[in-house]
Amino acid sequence: MGAHMIKRLDPWHEKLIDWLILHPERPRRECAEAFGVTYVWLSMVINSDIFRERLAERHAKHADLISRSVIDQAQAVAEQSLEVISERLEAKRDSMPVSEVREIASLALRTLGLSGSAAGPAGINANTVNILSVDGAALERARARMRDPKELTIEAEHPVLPAPQPAEASG
Repeated sequence: MGAHMIKRLDPWHEKLIDWLILHPERPRRECAEAFGVTYVWLSMVINSDIFRERLAERHAKHADLISRSVIDQAQAVAEQSLEVISERLEAKRDSMPVSEVREIASLALRTLGLSGSAAGPAGINANTVNILSVDGAALERARARMRDPKELTIEAEHPVLPAPQPAEASG
């Protein structure tokens, strides 16, 4: 019965959707009162196919906006934090206690999944840690690429890091 009730949506329906998204915890009777309609009529509108489809679209957009916002904020905080740590490491490089440097390095490795804390076969602890040196200009270019979403794709022709070179035998 409700599926044939509404043929198209108008601005009133969009306002109703806004109310439902803004107040998901509120009872439908309160919604009906807020819009000056009966509960039965509101139920028929809300349960119509066209309304349910539009409500689902709007819910998805709303959830996507919230997700993007949270991710963007978390990424901005992470970038700022890493910049501060990087600047402090550079500024206090010679005076920073080894224990502090070790703690920062351990946190960075753990974050990258390279800490070796994952349980492997009993008695075997084989971790490889590669320490690479990067100049400041290369680091700044990498940060700029990281901030540009178009640059986040990695292609074979553009390796992120140069291929490792074998160490020369000394002496």
